[in-house]
Amino acid sequence: MARLDFGVGGVIPLHSHRTSEVLLLAKGSIIAGFIDANNTAFYKRLQVGDVMVFPQAMLHFQINVGRSPATAFVSLNGANPALQLTTPSLCAGNLPANIAEQITLLSHEEVMRMKRMFGTA
Repeated sequence: MARLDFGVGGVIPLHSHRTSEVLLLAKGSIIAGFIDANNTAFYKRLQVGDVMVFPQAMLHFQINVGRSPATAFVSLNGANPALQLTTPSLCAGNLPANIAEQITLLSHEEVMRMKRMFGTA
């Protein structure tokens, strides 16, 4: 289990885990969602007491859309769920820019901008 504390406008960016995740919103208001293998986004504005399930390995995210901090609790069904953030996976490591451009359809300028953000350009 983990506690998520979101500042106003706080975001947990697009990511995935090796396990399924259940999220319970305890305070505030967030948008939570995931994107399936057909590139269909499923998302909902959650209020206190709402629960959302993120399937194993599914890309998902959370955004605080309220005017105050938000708190959620998550439970993952494994001892080592891991966390893989999409953008750092592409731009913070040793993946060459030309390959990142090809596999994301992003421009050379955008890939280089992101690599510079992560200090790998």
